Amino acid sequence: LVGPEGSGKSHLASIWAQQSGARFLSARALELADLPAQFATGALVLEDCAPQDLQERALFHLLNLVREEESWLLLTTRSAPTAWAVALPDLASRLRAMPTVSLSGPDDGLLRAVLVKQFADRQLSVDEALIAYLLPRIDRSFADARRVVETLDREALQRGRPVNRALATELLREAGA
Repeated sequence: LVGPEGSGKSHLASIWAQQSGARFLSARALELADLPAQFATGALVLEDCAPQDLQERALFHLLNLVREEESWLLLTTRSAPTAWAVALPDLASRLRAMPTVSLSGPDDGLLRAVLVKQFADRQLSVDEALIAYLLPRIDRSFADARRVVETLDREALQRGRPVNRALATELLREAGA
């Protein structure tokens, strides 16, 4: 499962894990010695896979074990495994053979809904004018939407001002956006 930060990879992985009985393991914690124990439930979510943090031999043996045990494995990552520069040719081959699903950044409708939800989660009622102002001025990412809402909330509290378009304009101007 490939996608940018905040795109919902972990959320989708947790739904899959709940339905499949999968265990979670951080990719950084993947070690060759512990592989059989990780598949006690027959399914595993390997979270936050980044090629620079992986032990190639452990991942190679993990993929082989999945095949041999007819187990299930879900990787979450920000970059497609086919693009990883790996030293082990057999690992590269296995990574190319893996099916991948990519989550893209949000369109305007989804980004609007994410902003509204982020404000609501902070119990902030905001005007539609603020949402309309922010949409074309922030990066097209879930992470940036979360960051902008956090910043507006924090600065409104610090400055004793309401969260509105005027504050957003001021903060974006200060940030050079």
